[in-house]
Amino acid sequence: FEGLTSPVNSATGRLINKAATDAATMVEVALLNKANAVINLSSGENADGSAESITGNTATLKYGARYHATGGASTAGQVSTYVNYSVVYR
Repeated sequence: FEGLTSPVNSATGRLINKAATDAATMVEVALLNKANAVINLSSGENADGSAESITGNTATLKYGARYHATGGASTAGQVSTYVNYSVVYR
């Protein structure tokens, strides 16, 4: 994962809400690995890549995401974020 080019809160390792209009407040997005463990995009904790089989020129990389309240009462609204990552083929 390329935290330097993604909107990452360096203190929490979670993705920052980048919604341009009607944005939810006091919320970040936690990225999850295929074991549903939170990936810290700042420290790399739980971000170890996993070897996936390629069958018929296809491989499936399983990740998830969930909202995380950052303290206090979150407000309703839009949430938009992204993460950059690289795939290494060996």
